[in-house]
Amino acid sequence: MLLITIASVIAETILIFIIYSPAKAWRKALLYIDFLIMLSGYICYVVKTGGYRASFIPILLFSDSLRDSINDLSISYYSLYSVIQTTRLAFPFLILLTALEVNHFQPAPSLRTEKMKALAAFPPVILWALLLRKPYFIIFKNIFTMQNAMQLIVIIYMVSYSIAAIALMAYRISNTYLSWYRKQHTYSLISMISLLCIYFIFSIMDPILLIQDYSTIIAGPYSYFINYKIGMIALIGISMLIMLSATANIIAIYKDAKIELSRTSQEMTISRTMKETEMLTRGLLHSLKNRLLIEKVIALELQDMLSEGLDSDDIRKAVSMLIEEQDKTAEHMDRVHRTLKDIETHLRLERTQPLFNDIKESCSRKYNGHDISFSIESGAILADRELLKEAIMNMIDNSVDSGADRISISEKFTKSECIIEIADNGCGIDRNMRKRIFLPFATTKNMQDNWGFGLCFARQIVKKHLGDIQFHSEEGHGTTFYILLPKLY
Repeated sequence: MLLITIASVIAETILIFIIYSPAKAWRKALLYIDFLIMLSGYICYVVKTGGYRASFIPILLFSDSLRDSINDLSISYYSLYSVIQTTRLAFPFLILLTALEVNHFQPAPSLRTEKMKALAAFPPVILWALLLRKPYFIIFKNIFTMQNAMQLIVIIYMVSYSIAAIALMAYRISNTYLSWYRKQHTYSLISMISLLCIYFIFSIMDPILLIQDYSTIIAGPYSYFINYKIGMIALIGISMLIMLSATANIIAIYKDAKIELSRTSQEMTISRTMKETEMLTRGLLHSLKNRLLIEKVIALELQDMLSEGLDSDDIRKAVSMLIEEQDKTAEHMDRVHRTLKDIETHLRLERTQPLFNDIKESCSRKYNGHDISFSIESGAILADRELLKEAIMNMIDNSVDSGADRISISEKFTKSECIIEIADNGCGIDRNMRKRIFLPFATTKNMQDNWGFGLCFARQIVKKHLGDIQFHSEEGHGTTFYILLPKLY
């Protein structure tokens, strides 16, 4: 049983290092490393104290020879006590830290979160200092009532931190606006509960038994090691629970990592495609722009000559159309150029209401015949107002190009994020196009009119605003884009 648990935790730790980046992997793996050390300590604890029936050996350790090997380890009871007590106290704190982590699309934790982490670290540090062998002997020697009280306080600490972590994760799930984030947090909650099930099965064995001398230090009724009284059926049931919990935990990690891998893969694909097309596109834009400048000079000269001499409405109309088309082409090329270079943003505190008033005014001028509705809440974000407006307008343009005649723009503030939603009733996005929707040159439209850089440019802008962009689409029913930005207040 114990070896199966350790093997599953090792597998989960290896999976984390395979899937995540090194920095993120170490943060996530710290919880599992602590758990692994604690379980290893408890194996030595159980074997060396002999607190089990002889018939339990095959279930606990598979063989008598393995028990003898562990017995031969040269580790003192005092050292074993320190290892188990440290990891036992650290685990609930690490679980709570996991629950306190900010949403993954935010670049850094808030000051409030950092303060909460610091406050959460205070009780386990104090308990650890009091439960060190020498301070414990000095402070609580012969005071059995205080010894029992300390052992009870540790149990209260373990239970309260575990409940707080589960409650915090459940609260995050209930307040998550987007379905895929809600699923990701649910997987994390499953992983957390499964780990806590295994943790409490072993952590009820208080290592104070390793340093008790039965005269001045003694284990109280709350922490007495009663494993030798457990029947075979109960032990088999616990073994099955551990295996089920470990399996659920591995599945939860896999499901959580699948989203992370998908996002990382998308980032790498976009980055690789941008690098491959950058040099070619820059050269192409340079030559095309020079040609357009020459053509525009000629067209303007022709317009001046016509205004002075021959008066033909058809010629004037053709010249105006030529200049208008050239302006559109120049606008497309400028957008491509800005997409391929590092976008310079100037973030400052912005109220969202004026931003959406500007967008509403632009929509009324540009798309007077379309049903475009707005539902805006009041709030503040860090933003480059003109760039963010252009990103949202690009997405509205994309909705109009998809054949939508009804578009709704809404803004919602949750506890930690600002969510801008652009929903339309257009043709939707083809399944094959969804994976490359944010790539440059990704378009199903006429390349003479649309070069497929609108959504790519919008995504670049959102990323510069420390946010994220996602979408949900159904063919024939429409598309909804979500811009996720950190909320200030």
